[in-house]
Amino acid sequence: MIYPTDTTYGIGCDRKRAIDRVYRIKEAGRDKPLTFILAGLEDLSLYAVGVSNYAYRLMRKLTPGPYTFVLKAS
Repeated sequence: MIYPTDTTYGIGCDRKRAIDRVYRIKEAGRDKPLTFILAGLEDLSLYAVGVSNYAYRLMRKLTPGPYTFVLKAS
């Protein structure tokens, strides 16, 4: 899927096996991070590790909003 952002358009997918295709379309190496969009912060622990209570509270306060949070994937 293609989706608009505040600065450009993003390329996305909703299936884990489609991630390789997104990397090919973007002509990016696997060492380049991808943006991951969650329906809500309650799902955060399924996809990220090491999120402190402080970071979680900050994300709750700032979202929704024009922010990107860089987290370690699980």
